[in-house]
Amino acid sequence: MVYQERIDITIDAYLKMAREKSGALMGCALELGAAAGGASPSMGQTFRQFGEDLGLAFHVQEDIQMLWGEPLSGKAKGTDLLNKKKGFPVLQALDQAPISQKRELGTLFMKRVLELPDLEQLTAILEGHNARANAQDKAGEICDVALGHLTDTGLTPSAMEDLRQVAHWLALRASV
Repeated sequence: MVYQERIDITIDAYLKMAREKSGALMGCALELGAAAGGASPSMGQTFRQFGEDLGLAFHVQEDIQMLWGEPLSGKAKGTDLLNKKKGFPVLQALDQAPISQKRELGTLFMKRVLELPDLEQLTAILEGHNARANAQDKAGEICDVALGHLTDTGLTPSAMEDLRQVAHWLALRASV
């Protein structure tokens, strides 16, 4: 919530927050599931790591969906941005955009209240910076890291494929 009123949030700070929020929730759920299924503590830890990375990728994807799709949260598209939440696409643009676009984004986020025309302007800036594709790439990278944790688990090929499909849908909203 503190991040809403700040414009100086780094991508690393965002990723840490998302890991401690969505990542921790998914990691805990997967570790508990592994324990309930009789897995060893080390296997449970592997599933926790998988879940933490998957939750992080999911968080980035929800930020994408909040601007250009259908978020699973059930919130109306754009709500987070109107509430000045700076999701991954915004932070990535603030980090890498030319100074003129950074100023434009900063000016918009410093307004006391954001309105629908502001949302359209923000989205246009982000689209001009390729923020959607860049965020999608980041979610894909994190999803690949998550799936990498499962490489030496001894899961059956069928179980691995099921987990891969679920991970791709959560992290990328893509079926494979």
